[in-house]
Amino acid sequence: DTLRQNARRVVDDARNQYISPYEEWTSDELRDLLVQYKIPIRDSSNASHEMLVRICDTVFGSEIAESEKDSIRRYSLEDLVRMEAAVRVIQKAFFQRQVLKRQRYYHHQNQQHHY
Repeated sequence: DTLRQNARRVVDDARNQYISPYEEWTSDELRDLLVQYKIPIRDSSNASHEMLVRICDTVFGSEIAESEKDSIRRYSLEDLVRMEAAVRVIQKAFFQRQVLKRQRYYHHQNQQHHY
């Protein structure tokens, strides 16, 4: 009987559980929001998403979540594809430069040994 009551309580709690409007925000968006309102969070880079949600919920409430949500930049699929392509171009150039630097270094090392 106690087991049933406990189970019923857990189910009721789950049904009535409050879900923060910040839950769907990314951790980066939550950190940006805190920075924007100059709210210092020590070691925020290591804070879990759940912790950041709780902080924003407590500090701002739901009004800011609704008003800020509209102003958060959402990228289109085309934007994301373009950004991804740009990242690949930059990475490829960086890797090629690293290979060239390494080749020059080894070439220079080999020339020094021949004299």
